[in-house]
Amino acid sequence: MTKRRAEPLRHLVDADPHWVDYGERRGVLLQFECPIHDGCHLGVPVDPALDGGPPPEGRGWKRTGDTFETLTLSPSIRILGGANGCRWHGFIRGGRFETCGDAR
Repeated sequence: MTKRRAEPLRHLVDADPHWVDYGERRGVLLQFECPIHDGCHLGVPVDPALDGGPPPEGRGWKRTGDTFETLTLSPSIRILGGANGCRWHGFIRGGRFETCGDAR
């Protein structure tokens, strides 16, 4: 089980974000630390990928913005389970985290 942070992260740039490539594809997945739990890493495919193409398997969070400071993804990211017990539900809007009420 992951441990809750004393203070949640407010900005994506503070969550060690990075783009993950897939074969010849560039920037198809955004990976970052959970804003409310220590030791929990989340990853979501983005649409479009940084290379302009579709996400793998054709599904991903709609992306606007090209930097971690301006990135917006929609709809909300809802990861309520998993092997490490991380439960986060929230938005990334304009490079900021907005945590929803059912995140624990």
